[in-house]
Amino acid sequence: MLPLPPHVIEVLGLTEGTELTLALGNGKLTVAPRQIEEAADLRARAERAETLLSAAFEFRLPHGLIIQKRGTNQWVILYGCSILNANGGWEFEPLPSNRDEEFIARTRFTLDEALGRAEAYITLDIA
Repeated sequence: MLPLPPHVIEVLGLTEGTELTLALGNGKLTVAPRQIEEAADLRARAERAETLLSAAFEFRLPHGLIIQKRGTNQWVILYGCSILNANGGWEFEPLPSNRDEEFIARTRFTLDEALGRAEAYITLDIA
């Protein structure tokens, strides 16, 4: 039998392959085996998606926006030759040899930040 999650106090009953009844902190829950199998399948899919996401280095979004990886947990948002800065403004992206530390600091985001900022532009349709 699988280990119980921390919020499950005990297994109250398991009927011949039809349902599982668990005692929870605030009551009980009855789950059909099909639901358990579906949850396991969803968990496996989520793990595969997370593996693929960790290998990605660029996301092409609507309206010509691109989120691109530029280092360990460093992402930029591009629109043509412009790059989004932390103030929400677009600026020209210089050649790598002309990028100073201040430029890098104001134009790098975590993936979550980059996705949120890009989504705001897509939602507002102002890119």
